[in-house]
Amino acid sequence: YRGVDNPVDISVAGYSAKDIQPSMSNGSLSKAAQGFIVKPGKDPKATIGVTVTNPDGSKKSLPGLEFRVKNVPDPKPYFGGKSLADQTIKKTELTAAAGVLAKMVDFEFDLKFEVIEYTVSANLSGNFVSETVKGAGVNGTVSQMFGKIKTGQKVFIENIKARGPDGSLRPIGTLSLKVI
Repeated sequence: YRGVDNPVDISVAGYSAKDIQPSMSNGSLSKAAQGFIVKPGKDPKATIGVTVTNPDGSKKSLPGLEFRVKNVPDPKPYFGGKSLADQTIKKTELTAAAGVLAKMVDFEFDLKFEVIEYTVSANLSGNFVSETVKGAGVNGTVSQMFGKIKTGQKVFIENIKARGPDGSLRPIGTLSLKVI
């Protein structure tokens, strides 16, 4: 995956680890405590090859293996414990919510995404009101808005933007929740 440290083991049958010199196209490869760390570049494929040192001191390059390079998937937005799969939120859950979270679900790496901003929108007494929030937390204006939302109305948590460990800013979806 692009943007994360990918741990890998590299071995060649009949050679000890000290006699193996790996190399990588489209990225960097470095020795780790156990194995190696691969950091792919921007291209969609990377090749890891090795040069081995024979017992007589001669070196031999072996054909490399090609790997697909993929971006880390987008995190999923959560608000008040609700996700994209949810359609309703209790009024008490809405008013108690601390903010928006961006979570990686069923992904191999434990990555943290930081919510940079989002917009809360709702229809209050016939007026469509919208507030953009910087950061993940609920601000005072949004808290007041939540206090005015009635049962049966919808609240939209939209334009959610999160920054990944690679520094990229990603839009991660919209939550549309009916207050019950």
